[in-house]
Parts: sequence; C-alpha cells; structure tokens
Amino acid sequence: MSKGGLLKNKNINLIGIFMLWILTIISLVLHHALWRDEVRNFMIGIGATSRIHIIGNPHPFLVYKIEQLLYWITDSYYVLPASSLFISLCSVILLLFFSPFNFRLKALILFGYPMLYEYTVMDRNYGISALLMLLLACCFSTDKYKYIFSGPILFLLANTNVHSALIVG
Repeated sequence: MSKGGLLKNKNINLIGIFMLWILTIISLVLHHALWRDEVRNFMIGIGATSRIHIIGNPHPFLVYKIEQLLYWITDSYYVLPASSLFISLCSVILLLFFSPFNFRLKALILFGYPMLYEYTVMDRNYGISALLMLLLACCFSTDKYKYIFSGPILFLLANTNVHSALIVG
C-alpha cells in the first residue's frame, strides 16, 4: 500500500465515520428522556388518544402515519425512537454515500447538532424532512428518475413541516 493510501480511500473513511456516528447515536438515544410532545404525537398517531388533539398541532400527517404503520407491525412502544433512528439512518446513508459533498463537509453535517440530535434522537418531523430533501436531491440529479419521483417526493415533503412546504412552493 502506498504512503497515505489508507487516508485516500474514501470508502474506508466513510464507513469509519458512519460507525462513529452510530456509536454516538446509540449513546444519545439510550440517555434520552422522551419529551411530552414526542409522546403526545405518538399517542395521536397510534390512535390511543382522541383525534381532536390534532387541531393546533403543527405536525402534518406523515409523522403520524409512519409511527402508526410501524406500531401496527411491531405492537411496541419502542417504535417511537426506532422510527426516528431508521429515518435518520437512511438520511445519513444518502448523505455519506450518495451526496457530492467533500469528506470534511459530510463530517461537519453528520456531527452537527441538527443531524445528531434534532433529526435522530428526538422523534420529530424534521428528520423526515431532511431525508426527503436528500432523496429529492439524489433523484433530481439523475435524468432517469427526475420526472418519475420528484412529484411524489415533493408531495410528501410538503406534508412534513411548514419550512418544507415553503421550499416545495
């Protein structure tokens, strides 16, 4: 192996930073106490509380439907942190392995506060929004999928939060 060959191999560096991110996230999730709004939205999503609570709630339907679907499959309350972990895991894979950013920028995004905590540890709609924006960028950059998937992704993105709806507009 040539001098600096290991440092120049992008795949090993990306896998290493991905493993470091996973270890950090596991530690953060194990020490996270669920917030009231996370549990409230989960209870609305699985139908354990009245639908009247949706009035005035800023979370559009996509958050509820993902949690409801996963709860129907698993019948476990661990769906709440697992759903946000799964969504952020997909976002991180898109960011690390399919985005055009350089290694330093990927590391800064990955270990920044939003990607570490807001999009991953807390079960909020921002993680879904980040995933859909990365997915839109990946699909829109190829001519093969540009016109097939951009409409459905934009529809789902408009139903994640107000900021995403403004971006879609």
